[in-house]
Amino acid sequence: MNAQVSPEANAIARLIKAQMVIKGVTQTKLASILGISQSHLSRQLRGQAPLDLDQIFVACHHLGIDPQEVLVRGIRMAQGSDEDHFSIMDAVSE
Repeated sequence: MNAQVSPEANAIARLIKAQMVIKGVTQTKLASILGISQSHLSRQLRGQAPLDLDQIFVACHHLGIDPQEVLVRGIRMAQGSDEDHFSIMDAVSE
């Protein structure tokens, strides 16, 4: 059963995925840090399952990024008002 994932949560997952690519962090490594399976993290990063707030904070800490910035930027992206999100998303292949 797939949980419904909001556009904001999906955008936040895409930002985390982009930072993983930029920093060279594998799904296997981040999943291990989060205490979940790689396949579950993969579903989360594709927007098929929600990331919880603790996972977002732990992932951001490990990736060296500000969780507040990720949350705000994700909300803005979902609302279509984050003008610079395309440069970040270029790091992620669809």
